[in-house]
Amino acid sequence: MITPAPAFAEVVVGGGELRGPQTFHYTIPPELAGLVQPGQLVLVPFAARQLHGIVVHITDRSPVDATRPIQSVIWKPRLIHARHVELARWVAVHYGAPVLSAMELMAPPGLARHLESAYVPASRDAGALVPLSAAENRVLTHIRTVARATPADLIRVAGKTAATRGVQRLIRAGLVDREITLRFPEPAGERYVTALAPMVAPPVTVLLARAPRQRALWDVLRAAGAPLPVTEALTRAGAGESALRALVVRGLAGVERRAHAPFLRGPALDRVVEMPAADAVAWQALEASLDREEPSPVVLQGDETERWALYARAITYVLEAGRQAVLVAPDRETATALADYLADRTAGVLADAGRAATDAEQIALWRAARAGEIDVLVGARSALFAPLARLGLIVVEREEDPAHKHRSTPRYHVRACAEQLARLSGCAVVFGAETPSVESFYGVEAERYRFVLTHGAELMRQTRLKVGRGWGMTRPAGYVDVVDLRAAEVVGRYGIVARPLFTELRDTLDGGAGAVLYVNRRGTAALTICRACGHVITCPNCSASMVQHVGAQALVCHSCNARATPPRACPVCGGHWLRLWGYGAEAVAEAVAHLFPQRRVARVDSDVPHAEAAAAVHAFAADPAGRVLVGTQRLLAFGARIRARLLGIVQADIGLRFPDFLAPERVFVTLMRLRRLVTGGHAEGRTIVQTLMPAHPVVEALRLGSYLHFFRAEIAEREREGLPPFRPLARAVYAHADSAAAEREVRRAHRELQAVIASLALSGVGLLGPAPAILAKQRGEYRWQILLLGPDIERLFPLLQYGWTIDADPIELT
Repeated sequence: MITPAPAFAEVVVGGGELRGPQTFHYTIPPELAGLVQPGQLVLVPFAARQLHGIVVHITDRSPVDATRPIQSVIWKPRLIHARHVELARWVAVHYGAPVLSAMELMAPPGLARHLESAYVPASRDAGALVPLSAAENRVLTHIRTVARATPADLIRVAGKTAATRGVQRLIRAGLVDREITLRFPEPAGERYVTALAPMVAPPVTVLLARAPRQRALWDVLRAAGAPLPVTEALTRAGAGESALRALVVRGLAGVERRAHAPFLRGPALDRVVEMPAADAVAWQALEASLDREEPSPVVLQGDETERWALYARAITYVLEAGRQAVLVAPDRETATALADYLADRTAGVLADAGRAATDAEQIALWRAARAGEIDVLVGARSALFAPLARLGLIVVEREEDPAHKHRSTPRYHVRACAEQLARLSGCAVVFGAETPSVESFYGVEAERYRFVLTHGAELMRQTRLKVGRGWGMTRPAGYVDVVDLRAAEVVGRYGIVARPLFTELRDTLDGGAGAVLYVNRRGTAALTICRACGHVITCPNCSASMVQHVGAQALVCHSCNARATPPRACPVCGGHWLRLWGYGAEAVAEAVAHLFPQRRVARVDSDVPHAEAAAAVHAFAADPAGRVLVGTQRLLAFGARIRARLLGIVQADIGLRFPDFLAPERVFVTLMRLRRLVTGGHAEGRTIVQTLMPAHPVVEALRLGSYLHFFRAEIAEREREGLPPFRPLARAVYAHADSAAAEREVRRAHRELQAVIASLALSGVGLLGPAPAILAKQRGEYRWQILLLGPDIERLFPLLQYGWTIDADPIELT
């Protein structure tokens, strides 16, 4: 159907859960013509209900002849900017997510919680009489009597069932309409009072001659010369609320309420902005990228100090052009540290999204960004989608960090979304990296990205190797020794510590320095195995083995957290030859404490309460002499506070043996970051790696300190296998409590996918599977998966709906 003027709105309805761009067309009634725009929040009829929706497009064409009209505009301003509407649609398609969930990324946080419903008599004649129950009659009578009833009113009048199902029946019958109001919560605030000049002829001394408390309060306010918190003003004057009220009545004082905005930072009028000294050569290259009319993404590699200095310069450059910047960090702690750093080095109004703790504060932050009151926004993943209308710069800090991947629907990756938002906004995007991701560095080689390397980059010391349009990275300062556990002598309990690591650890502690030992598993032992029959004790809900935790005297599943008492005998053969195999942080800490009983050994992993782990790290940072920190990847959260003379990689081979092509990159990024944090690139720093795989490219690259060594081996392997970044990849997982049902569904879907690939002639698309997932059973459900590879795989996502999970741009295949 076609009309002479745009009269249809394409709407995402607040009840759709289908994968892909699921939208519905509605007629724009004459009274709303000109009011309905993309990004608008509207009320629409949907089947027998009336629901909120977000307009995504205005058109003169509808794919169906019969369309229903939009009922009302809920909020007159546009809820979402046009470019963010387009970004949401791209996220829905690229990540195989319901468009509603993608749109909610751009909307105010917790939008549905801030929509208040009310019921009013229908404005139209219902026509035929509809038989109603007594409770429904009470509901209808009450609505007609009060003209506007809330759900709480209806529950009080007729009970919960009539107030929910009954009122829906009245809506279907055309007797009642629903109204929705968007009502944002107000953040906590404080009252401020200001002295006002008298509006009458007598001077204040005459007006307040018989009111000494009022006079004292007025004198305090006049002396302050600026608004004072009410409590502070009353305390200074020794006055009470009655004196304040009297001054307000007399027109001698004004009171205003100021909402708390803990997320805002500066600029203070008396503050001197400290422009950091940035690498001049790197800044020249970065500035050239910012100046381009269609800037290419930039990979900025260097140590944290130099990257952050360049961010500050780039932000200042962008602000001077009247535009805004958003910086996305992998976690809240890094975001807050970055915000604190930039607050004293940039002149604009800066907001730290992590400091908006309550719903009201998060809404206040969203509204301030939407109103253009924020120049620089720093935060974790969701900060990328803030409604900044004058966006000039996007920075993704530590782009290689896996925390930039969202783990629930929509399963977006910040890096890809930032690039798409920059394209829609016509702004620059900078990917800051310590150890660039394989995909980003491949973009440099393919000349899609520009590469900027700071002169102090830790990984660039002895040689410079040309790579694409930029420079590669090679050996950092310090020493790395690789210990082959296949031939090395081990000492102490559990056979964990090899002789070379023990000797270096002893010398380090005796020399008055500290050490950090890393192991990539928590607990005591990875497996409990019967030496008689070979049975391994596994989780009853998952296919994962139960991990022994001696401290908790329990077997724990690290997938679903199921716990069991360690058995005394094998549950299969009844034998008593149960043995522990493999080890975790708990076992390493115990073994080191046994080897060095006079030293202080602390453990940092997710089994240790945060306060206890933080206290241990604080003590280590204050005085590392004679201390040993044993930990898992949780060590990374404490940044440079884990600086030490010695880093021991006790165990990293499990990650390298994992049947996941992305695992080597995860291990390499983790170990390189850990090495930088612990040894700091100093010449006296030493890293010892214990491994059963000394020839593995990850171990060899770590020994050489060469990113290029790792990248060359990794990219060659991926090219041979046709894996990302050479072909897009998505992982589709189906889970069901019945094993046979799960297998039937995944095989049915595989046949359908093959048929659609053939019918659409998607020659570049391939399927791997179906096969059981690496973790074949999790939380009582059996999991099967299909890997989709190639361009246009997003066209297949709508075929996989209920029960399926789609993960495009995955960072792991478990």
